[in-house]
Parts: sequence; structure tokens; C-alpha cells
Amino acid sequence: MDQEVTSENNRFKHSVNFVKHTKRRRSLPSPAQLQVHFVCHTLHQYFNKLSCSSENSTRIHYLEETSEETCQFDLRAVLNLDDLLSNFSPILSEFGITEDSDDHRQIVSNIRFSGQRFGRDVIHKEESRGLFTLEVSISREHNMYRCESCLLDRVVRESIIMAEESERVTVPASQSSIKKLLKKRVRVEEGEFCSVCLEEFRVGTYETSMDCSHVFHRECIERWLRQSHYCPVCRYEMPTDYDRGEFHEDDEY
Repeated sequence: MDQEVTSENNRFKHSVNFVKHTKRRRSLPSPAQLQVHFVCHTLHQYFNKLSCSSENSTRIHYLEETSEETCQFDLRAVLNLDDLLSNFSPILSEFGITEDSDDHRQIVSNIRFSGQRFGRDVIHKEESRGLFTLEVSISREHNMYRCESCLLDRVVRESIIMAEESERVTVPASQSSIKKLLKKRVRVEEGEFCSVCLEEFRVGTYETSMDCSHVFHRECIERWLRQSHYCPVCRYEMPTDYDRGEFHEDDEY
């Protein structure tokens, strides 16, 4: 599902578990090795917010995925933090965990502690065999937010720039004409949509109709006309304060 995201954040939880120690096999590598198996379960969630400042949001879509990576190296590397970072940082970054984050430091620290704890009997021996396996389970909650107000503002700005670029000037409709227009409501049918935000109307609702018969969401066409006096579809012209000689450059709408 393609969503326009205006902000996002990540939340991580993890655990490091000792799986097994395989030993006493001539085929095993020497010196002893540490194998780390990463499993990252990610929940991608899309939320709608009415505005950036709103604390309330509604989840509109979600997607789950699982990624796995495995690396293996000399067990003695757990004695050196830099060695661990060089092995784990590329993998963790693929899961969205950056090297400068607290989650990154905690995961590497826990792997290091577990490797030293379970390999303490062989880690300092010159000749040792064995394969120590750890599993790192990571839960990632990836939240993405779609601010309806921000997207609407952007759509209006971009549409006005395109509509007015030939004239190099934007003239808003007069306040009185906007107020008058907003009183004109018509019932919409299936398949109709607002040409400003491009979202389909809910069937049976009453929306704002211009004199040219094009229909829009009330908030969409109001924002539009406060910046341009043209219909977004057919360029029908609404009255402006220029028409009455009352427009001043310092006027605010």
C-alpha cells in the first residue's frame, strides 16, 4: 500500500539467547567460533493524523515482515568491542538500527556479554575447538504517520503553482465570495472525487459546489480560494478584491 508519509519513528525490543555449544568434533573449526543468528520481526504501521500537533491517530494499514542474517567469527572477538562493531553494524543497519543509537549499543553489549559468559572455558586457550551459537531476536515497530492537514496544504500549494505559473501572480478570491460559495452544498454520488486532494467523496454526503458545477471538499476549496480565485478544474474565475479596488498587498487571508 503506497502511503504518503509525513513523519515516522521506530521502536525496538531485543533479546539475546544462548542456543547451543557444539564441541568435541574434529571437523569443528579451531579456534572456537561464535555464530550469531539474527531474526528481526518488523511491524510496519500506517496512521492517519488530522494535524501534526494532534496526539490522536487512526491506524489505516499494517504490514508484517521477517528478516534473518547470520554471521560467524573467532570467539575471541568478543574481547574487543571494535571487532564486534565491524561484524554487527552492517547487519543491524539493515534492520534500521543505526550505529549511533542506544539500541545498537545495547544489542552489541549483550552479545559481547553472552559470548564471554558461555565461552569462558575456552576463550583464552591457544588451541580450542567448538561452535557457540547465539540467537538475537529483534522486534521492530515502524510507525509512519500521514498528516492530512500537511498533505492538503502541500497539494494546494503545488496545484496553485502549476495553475498560476504562466501568470506569475496568485490572487485570492474575495472573502465575501468565499463565504457565499461555502453555503452552496450538493449531494455527491458514487465515483465523484475532490479535484484538490484527489480523494473520493463518501456517497450521499453534501459537499461544496462552485458556480461552474465542480464539487470539492469544503476545507479543500476554501484553502484553495484563499490563495487563488480560479476553479482548480476549469479556471472559472471567482470575484476578487481587485474587482472592487479594495485589494492591498499587506492584506492577509
